[in-house]
Amino acid sequence: MLCCQLEIALISVKSQKHGIESRIHLNISNSLDIEPFTGDFIFQRRMANINSKSKPLPSGAVGELAKVADWLQTSEADFQTVNNIKICRNTQGLANVTTDLLKQFSAEVTSAPSENRVTAIHFDQPAVVPVEQGWTVDLIPVHTNGGTITVESEQLNLGQYVHLKKEARVSGEFFAVLLLSQLGT
Repeated sequence: MLCCQLEIALISVKSQKHGIESRIHLNISNSLDIEPFTGDFIFQRRMANINSKSKPLPSGAVGELAKVADWLQTSEADFQTVNNIKICRNTQGLANVTTDLLKQFSAEVTSAPSENRVTAIHFDQPAVVPVEQGWTVDLIPVHTNGGTITVESEQLNLGQYVHLKKEARVSGEFFAVLLLSQLGT
């Protein structure tokens, strides 16, 4: 039995706007015995890469979330909207209230940063968290107003954080502390 097989291995189409990649794998077999045509179309939707999976916060850090969340919901935090993102302007107050949280969290930082910064954002609409070249961002949700927190379509819960090496889309209504670390050269 002679067999002829044609395989088109991979056709890839990527949508910049939605971060969706579609792949088509086509395998066609036929022989001289005139076996029926078979065609397999497999469409895969690959979720955008979030640089790393969510990780649990150390237990001591989890205990500090309520204190930080309470402060962020006061007028003392002084949130200002910049490019549709509500950013905490009281950086000194934020530094004071997050000291114990970040001490507990510091053991989780795997690289030796040459500089650290802390900021807080109140997310109330989908947004992109930018990450500058040479920096990383640890996104730590501290309070949610209900609903689901997602980072690049992956669910993130209170008591977890995600380490970002490049920009990421987030959604949900929540307050988060962002630890920015510049990597040493």
